[in-house]
Amino acid sequence: MDIIKLKDVNKIFVKGNKVLNKINLCIKEGERVALIGPSGSGKSTLIRIIGGFEKIDKGLDSKVEIMGVDRQRDGKLLPESKKINSEIGIIFQQFNLVGRLKLLTNVLIGRLNKTSNLNSFFYVFDKKDKLIALEALDNVGMLEFAHQRASTLSGGQQQRGAIARVLAQEAKIVLADEPIASLDPASSERVMKNLIKLNEKHKKTLLVSLHQFSVAKKMFDRIIAMKKGEIVYDGSPKDIKKKDLIEIYGVYDADEMLT
Repeated sequence: MDIIKLKDVNKIFVKGNKVLNKINLCIKEGERVALIGPSGSGKSTLIRIIGGFEKIDKGLDSKVEIMGVDRQRDGKLLPESKKINSEIGIIFQQFNLVGRLKLLTNVLIGRLNKTSNLNSFFYVFDKKDKLIALEALDNVGMLEFAHQRASTLSGGQQQRGAIARVLAQEAKIVLADEPIASLDPASSERVMKNLIKLNEKHKKTLLVSLHQFSVAKKMFDRIIAMKKGEIVYDGSPKDIKKKDLIEIYGVYDADEMLT
Protein backbone atom coordinates (compact mmCIF):
# COMPACT_ATOMS: atom_id res chain seq x y z
CA MET A 1 0.00 0.00 0.00
CA ASP A 2 1.23 3.50 -0.89
CA ILE A 3 1.09 5.46 2.37
CA ILE A 4 2.48 8.66 0.78
CA LYS A 5 1.66 9.62 -2.80
CA LEU A 6 2.51 12.84 -4.65
CA LYS A 7 1.36 13.58 -8.18
CA ASP A 8 2.59 16.49 -10.36
CA VAL A 9 3.59 18.57 -7.33
CA ASN A 10 5.09 21.99 -8.03
CA LYS A 11 6.15 24.79 -5.69
CA ILE A 12 7.32 28.31 -6.50
CA PHE A 13 8.16 30.80 -3.74
CA VAL A 14 9.73 33.48 -5.94
CA LYS A 15 8.46 34.05 -9.47
CA GLY A 16 10.50 32.06 -11.95
CA ASN A 17 12.27 29.98 -9.30
CA LYS A 18 10.76 26.50 -9.04
CA VAL A 19 11.63 24.93 -5.69
CA LEU A 20 9.79 21.75 -6.71
CA ASN A 21 9.19 20.77 -10.32
CA LYS A 22 6.64 18.07 -11.21
CA ILE A 23 7.36 15.76 -8.29
CA ASN A 24 5.81 12.30 -8.65
CA LEU A 25 6.53 10.02 -5.73
CA CYS A 26 5.11 6.96 -3.97
CA ILE A 27 6.31 5.61 -0.62
CA LYS A 28 4.95 2.31 0.64
CA GLU A 29 3.87 1.59 4.20
CA GLY A 30 6.84 0.55 6.33
CA GLU A 31 9.52 1.83 3.94
CA ARG A 32 12.71 3.48 5.20
CA VAL A 33 13.63 6.26 2.77
CA ALA A 34 16.51 8.75 2.78
CA LEU A 35 16.05 12.04 0.94
CA ILE A 36 19.41 13.43 -0.18
CA GLY A 37 20.71 16.29 -2.29
CA PRO A 38 22.63 19.57 -2.02
CA SER A 39 21.33 22.59 -0.10
CA GLY A 40 18.50 24.25 -2.00
CA SER A 41 17.48 21.09 -3.84
CA GLY A 42 13.96 21.12 -2.37
CA LYS A 43 14.26 18.44 0.34
CA SER A 44 12.90 20.52 3.22
CA THR A 45 10.09 21.95 1.09
CA LEU A 46 9.03 18.45 0.08
CA ILE A 47 8.91 17.32 3.71
CA ARG A 48 6.97 20.44 4.74
CA ILE A 49 4.43 19.79 1.98
CA ILE A 50 3.91 16.18 3.07
CA GLY A 51 3.61 17.38 6.67
CA GLY A 52 1.00 19.97 5.69
CA PHE A 53 3.09 23.08 6.49
CA GLU A 54 3.26 24.27 2.86
CA LYS A 55 0.64 24.27 0.14
CA ILE A 56 1.40 22.94 -3.32
CA ASP A 57 0.91 25.20 -6.34
CA LYS A 58 -2.30 25.04 -8.33
CA GLY A 59 -2.51 22.36 -10.98
CA LEU A 60 -5.50 20.33 -12.13
CA ASP A 61 -3.78 16.97 -11.64
CA SER A 62 -1.61 17.93 -8.66
CA LYS A 63 -2.26 16.27 -5.33
CA VAL A 64 -0.76 14.95 -2.11
CA GLU A 65 -2.34 11.78 -0.76
CA ILE A 66 -1.59 10.36 2.69
CA MET A 67 -2.92 6.96 3.80
CA GLY A 68 -5.42 7.00 0.94
CA VAL A 69 -6.78 10.44 1.92
CA ASP A 70 -6.31 13.50 -0.33
CA ARG A 71 -4.34 15.95 1.84
CA GLN A 72 -3.82 18.59 -0.85
CA ARG A 73 -5.25 19.01 -4.32
CA ASP A 74 -4.95 21.79 -6.91
CA GLY A 75 -3.19 24.13 -4.51
CA LYS A 76 -5.59 23.62 -1.60
CA LEU A 77 -5.12 21.97 1.80
CA LEU A 78 -8.29 19.91 2.14
CA PRO A 79 -10.44 19.84 5.31
CA GLU A 80 -10.57 16.03 5.33
CA SER A 81 -6.79 15.94 5.76
CA LYS A 82 -7.16 17.08 9.38
CA LYS A 83 -8.16 13.58 10.44
CA ILE A 84 -4.73 12.24 9.48
CA ASN A 85 -2.65 15.00 11.09
CA SER A 86 -2.13 12.81 14.14
CA GLU A 87 -0.69 10.05 11.94
CA ILE A 88 2.27 12.19 10.83
CA GLY A 89 5.07 12.77 13.31
CA ILE A 90 7.68 15.39 12.42
CA ILE A 91 11.22 15.76 13.76
CA PHE A 92 12.95 19.04 12.96
CA GLN A 93 16.63 19.95 12.86
CA GLN A 94 16.17 22.39 15.76
CA PHE A 95 14.29 19.87 17.95
CA ASN A 96 11.27 22.18 18.63
CA LEU A 97 11.12 21.35 22.33
CA VAL A 98 9.80 23.92 24.80
CA GLY A 99 12.91 24.74 26.82
CA ARG A 100 11.16 25.82 30.04
CA LEU A 101 9.15 22.59 30.25
CA LYS A 102 10.32 19.25 31.59
CA LEU A 103 11.34 16.71 28.97
CA LEU A 104 8.44 14.48 30.03
CA THR A 105 5.95 17.31 29.41
CA ASN A 106 7.47 17.89 25.97
CA VAL A 107 7.01 14.22 25.13
CA LEU A 108 3.43 14.31 26.45
CA ILE A 109 2.69 17.08 23.94
CA GLY A 110 2.74 14.25 21.39
CA ARG A 111 -0.36 12.91 23.16
CA LEU A 112 -2.44 16.11 22.80
CA ASN A 113 -4.39 14.69 19.87
CA LYS A 114 -5.44 11.76 22.07
CA THR A 115 -6.97 13.90 24.87
CA SER A 116 -10.02 16.17 25.13
CA ASN A 117 -9.77 19.79 23.98
CA LEU A 118 -10.06 21.04 27.57
CA ASN A 119 -7.32 18.74 28.85
CA SER A 120 -5.12 19.66 25.88
CA PHE A 121 -5.50 23.37 26.66
CA PHE A 122 -4.35 22.90 30.26
CA TYR A 123 -1.74 20.22 29.48
CA VAL A 124 -3.62 17.71 31.64
CA PHE A 125 -2.67 14.09 30.97
CA ASP A 126 -3.96 10.89 32.52
CA LYS A 127 -1.93 7.98 33.87
CA LYS A 128 -2.08 6.08 30.57
CA ASP A 129 -0.61 9.03 28.65
CA LYS A 130 2.19 9.42 31.21
CA LEU A 131 3.06 5.72 31.04
CA ILE A 132 3.20 5.88 27.22
CA ALA A 133 5.46 8.96 27.37
CA LEU A 134 7.77 7.36 29.94
CA GLU A 135 8.01 4.21 27.83
CA ALA A 136 8.87 6.36 24.80
CA LEU A 137 11.66 8.06 26.74
CA ASP A 138 12.93 4.66 27.88
CA ASN A 139 12.97 3.50 24.25
CA VAL A 140 15.38 6.29 23.28
CA GLY A 141 17.53 5.99 26.41
CA MET A 142 16.31 9.25 27.98
CA LEU A 143 14.17 8.03 30.89
CA GLU A 144 16.59 9.37 33.53
CA PHE A 145 16.13 12.90 32.11
CA ALA A 146 12.31 12.83 32.21
CA HIS A 147 12.00 15.54 34.88
CA GLN A 148 14.84 17.73 33.61
CA ARG A 149 14.08 20.98 31.79
CA ALA A 150 14.57 20.59 28.04
CA SER A 151 16.79 23.68 27.86
CA THR A 152 19.39 22.00 30.08
CA LEU A 153 19.87 19.04 27.73
CA SER A 154 22.49 18.70 24.99
CA GLY A 155 21.50 18.89 21.33
CA GLY A 156 21.66 15.12 20.90
CA GLN A 157 19.59 14.58 24.04
CA GLN A 158 16.96 17.06 22.88
CA GLN A 159 16.77 15.35 19.49
CA ARG A 160 16.22 11.98 21.17
CA GLY A 161 13.51 13.68 23.21
CA ALA A 162 11.89 14.81 19.96
CA ILE A 163 11.98 11.20 18.72
CA ALA A 164 10.32 10.09 21.97
CA ARG A 165 7.58 12.68 21.39
CA VAL A 166 6.84 11.14 17.98
CA LEU A 167 6.78 7.67 19.56
CA ALA A 168 4.29 8.89 22.17
CA GLN A 169 2.18 10.38 19.40
CA GLU A 170 1.82 6.87 17.91
CA ALA A 171 2.00 8.27 14.39
CA LYS A 172 2.24 5.85 11.47
CA ILE A 173 4.51 8.16 9.40
CA VAL A 174 7.66 9.86 10.67
CA LEU A 175 9.24 12.73 8.74
CA ALA A 176 12.65 14.01 9.84
CA ASP A 177 14.19 17.12 8.28
CA GLU A 178 18.00 17.17 8.65
CA PRO A 179 17.75 15.68 12.17
CA ILE A 180 21.53 15.35 12.66
CA ALA A 181 22.78 18.44 10.82
CA SER A 182 23.77 20.29 14.00
CA LEU A 183 24.98 17.33 16.06
CA ASP A 184 28.44 15.93 16.75
CA PRO A 185 29.28 12.49 15.26
CA ALA A 186 28.58 10.51 18.44
CA SER A 187 25.20 12.20 19.01
CA SER A 188 24.37 11.81 15.31
CA GLU A 189 24.93 8.07 15.48
CA ARG A 190 22.72 7.69 18.55
CA VAL A 191 19.94 9.74 16.98
CA MET A 192 20.09 7.81 13.69
CA LYS A 193 19.98 4.46 15.51
CA ASN A 194 16.85 5.63 17.33
CA LEU A 195 15.27 6.73 14.06
CA ILE A 196 16.02 3.35 12.47
CA LYS A 197 14.45 1.68 15.52
CA LEU A 198 11.22 3.59 14.78
CA ASN A 199 11.13 1.76 11.45
CA GLU A 200 12.41 -1.67 12.44
CA LYS A 201 10.89 -2.15 15.90
CA HIS A 202 7.89 0.18 15.84
CA LYS A 203 7.02 -0.33 12.13
CA LYS A 204 6.85 3.38 11.27
CA THR A 205 7.19 4.58 7.69
CA LEU A 206 10.31 6.73 7.75
CA LEU A 207 11.32 9.59 5.43
CA VAL A 208 14.50 11.41 6.49
CA SER A 209 16.28 14.23 4.66
CA LEU A 210 20.06 14.10 5.04
CA HIS A 211 23.17 15.89 3.86
CA GLN A 212 25.32 12.88 4.72
CA PHE A 213 25.29 10.42 1.80
CA SER A 214 27.35 7.93 3.84
CA VAL A 215 24.57 7.72 6.45
CA ALA A 216 21.89 7.29 3.77
CA LYS A 217 23.89 4.54 2.05
CA LYS A 218 24.54 2.65 5.28
CA MET A 219 21.19 2.89 7.04
CA PHE A 220 18.41 3.15 4.43
CA ASP A 221 16.72 0.75 2.03
CA ARG A 222 15.86 3.41 -0.54
CA ILE A 223 17.44 6.69 -1.57
CA ILE A 224 15.61 9.53 -3.28
CA ALA A 225 18.01 12.20 -4.54
CA MET A 226 16.94 15.72 -5.48
CA LYS A 227 18.62 18.48 -7.44
CA LYS A 228 17.14 21.85 -8.40
CA GLY A 229 13.67 20.77 -7.34
CA GLU A 230 13.60 17.51 -9.29
CA ILE A 231 14.08 13.85 -8.41
CA VAL A 232 17.24 12.69 -10.17
CA TYR A 233 17.63 9.28 -8.52
CA ASP A 234 15.19 6.90 -6.86
CA GLY A 235 16.36 3.43 -5.95
CA SER A 236 18.48 1.18 -3.79
CA PRO A 237 21.67 2.53 -2.18
CA LYS A 238 23.43 -0.52 -3.67
CA ASP A 239 22.61 0.61 -7.20
CA ILE A 240 23.79 4.20 -6.97
CA LYS A 241 26.78 4.85 -9.23
CA LYS A 242 29.61 7.35 -9.47
CA LYS A 243 27.84 9.16 -12.33
CA ASP A 244 24.73 9.52 -10.16
CA LEU A 245 26.68 11.18 -7.35
CA ILE A 246 28.39 13.52 -9.81
CA GLU A 247 24.98 14.50 -11.18
CA ILE A 248 23.52 14.98 -7.68
CA TYR A 249 26.35 16.82 -5.96
CA GLY A 250 28.51 18.05 -8.84
CA VAL A 251 31.61 16.51 -7.26
CA TYR A 252 34.40 14.47 -8.76
CA ASP A 253 35.57 12.61 -5.62
CA ALA A 254 32.55 10.32 -5.88
CA ASP A 255 34.70 7.20 -5.58
CA GLU A 256 35.46 8.14 -1.97
CA MET A 257 31.75 8.72 -1.27
CA LEU A 258 30.91 5.22 -2.52
CA THR A 259 33.44 3.43 -0.30
